[in-house]
Amino acid sequence: MYQGASVGMKEQSSVSLGIILGVVFLSMTLGMLSVLMPWKFAIALALVPFFVLIAWNYPEVATGILVALLFGMIPDSILPKVSVGGGRLTAEDLGMLLFLLLLLLKNLSFHTNRFQPYVIPLISLLGIAFISSVVAFLYKTAPIKDVLTESRAYFTWIMLPILFLAIDNEARRERFKYIIFAIGILSALAVIIQSFTGFSLFSKGQEVRALWTMGSATASVLRSTTPAMFIMSAVLIYLLASYSLGQIKNGLFFMTSCLILTGGILVGFGRGLWLSVIVGFFLISLFTRGSGYNRLLTTFMVLTLILISSLMIFKPDYLMAISDRFTSITSEAEHGESFGRRTVENSYAISKVAESPILGVGLGGHYKPAGPESLFWESETRYIHNSYVNVLTKIGFPGLLAMLWLVLRMQKRAWHVFRHTSVEKPLALSAFWILITTTIFTSITQPNLVAPNGIISIIIAVFLVETISKKASHKSNLNYFNE
Repeated sequence: MYQGASVGMKEQSSVSLGIILGVVFLSMTLGMLSVLMPWKFAIALALVPFFVLIAWNYPEVATGILVALLFGMIPDSILPKVSVGGGRLTAEDLGMLLFLLLLLLKNLSFHTNRFQPYVIPLISLLGIAFISSVVAFLYKTAPIKDVLTESRAYFTWIMLPILFLAIDNEARRERFKYIIFAIGILSALAVIIQSFTGFSLFSKGQEVRALWTMGSATASVLRSTTPAMFIMSAVLIYLLASYSLGQIKNGLFFMTSCLILTGGILVGFGRGLWLSVIVGFFLISLFTRGSGYNRLLTTFMVLTLILISSLMIFKPDYLMAISDRFTSITSEAEHGESFGRRTVENSYAISKVAESPILGVGLGGHYKPAGPESLFWESETRYIHNSYVNVLTKIGFPGLLAMLWLVLRMQKRAWHVFRHTSVEKPLALSAFWILITTTIFTSITQPNLVAPNGIISIIIAVFLVETISKKASHKSNLNYFNE
C-alpha cells in the first residue's frame, strides 16, 4: 500500500513539476514577445501565466475573474483587444476560450448529467446563430465588426460548460457563491458612486447620464447602471429570503448590505427591474409563513424609512425623481417617448421578418434605415430592445424556436427546484428570480437573451439550480428530476 501511495505521489509531483516548467517557459516566451508589442499587450501577456496557474488550481476564482470581465468591472482601457477586420476580440473572448481549453485538458473524461438537459437546445441555438453570422457576412454584406459584436453574445454561452467544469465540488461552489455575492455588493457600491459623482467606473453598459422621464430631463439626478444589475438584485433577494427564514444572525451586516444593494437598484432607475424586485419580495411569501415573513416586513419598513430619511437629508432630488419615475409607469406605457421608439423598432423588425422568416437579417445585419439617433449612436440601425423580437429578426423562426426551447427548459427546472427542494431555499429562489426577470419581466424592453451580461446572469442561475438539485438528490438518495 505504501509503495502504491509513493508511486501516486511521484506521479502527482511530476504533473506539478510539468505545470511549473510549462508556466516558466510560457512566461519567458511571452516576456520576449511583449518587448515587440504595445504596453497593454505586454501587461496582458505577463498576466497570462498567473491566470493559467489560478485557473488550474483555483478554477472558481478564474471563473469569477471572467464574470467580472463580462460585467465590465475591470476597465477596458487596461485590457488588450485583437483587431479582426474592423472588429475586435476582447480579453473576455480570449479568456473564455483559453479557460475552456484548459478545463477540457484537465478534465478529459468530462461528463455531467446536470449539463445534459441543456445540450441539445443550446447546440441547436448556437448552430443556427453560426449559420446566421455566415449568412450576414457573405450574403447580407454586414460589416464584420457588427457580425462579431452580435455573435459575441451567443459565444458567451460557452460559460455554461465552463462553470460545470470549473466548479466541480462543494468547496469550490461555496467559494464561487461568495465571489458572486462580492460582485453584487461591489456593483451596487460602484453605481451609487457613479450616480453621486458622475465618474464612470464600469467599462460596459450605459454611460452615466442625466435622468429622463416622459421626455424631460432631471439634470441634478444622474442615472447609473451596471451590467451586473440582475446579480446585484438577486443578492438582495437572497438576503431577504435568508433573513425571513432566520438564517442571518448578524443584523448590522444584513442592514448594511441591504441598504447598499437597494441604493444600487434605485439609482439605475430601471422600472422593469424595480417591479421585478417587488415580485421577488412577494415570491418569498411562497415558502415563508407567520413570524418569519412578518419580521421581514417590519425590517423592510425600517430599511425604507432609513433610506428615505437619508435621501431627504443628502439627496432630496433623488427622492422626487424616484417617485416621478415610479408613478409614470402607466403614462410611459401609453404614450411615452421610450415606448414609442420601441414600437417603431418592432414595426421595422417585423417587416424584415416577413421578408426573410427563416434566415432573418443575420447577426450584425441592419433592419431599419438610419434615423437622427444614428448620428451619435452607431448601432441604432441594428439594435432591437425586445429580446424575442431581436432573436426572431436576426436568426429567424428556427432561432426563436430554439431560444424558446432553451428558456422553457431552464424555467421548468428552476421552478421545480424552487417549489420542491428544502435545500438552500433562498438560493433556489434567487436563481429562479434571475431567470423569470431576464426572460420575462425585463426581456420586453432589454435584449437580455442576446447580451453578454444577461446571458452570464442566466448561466449563473442555471448552474445554481442544477447544483442545488444535485445536492437535494444526494440528500434524498433519489434522482431529483426523475430522469
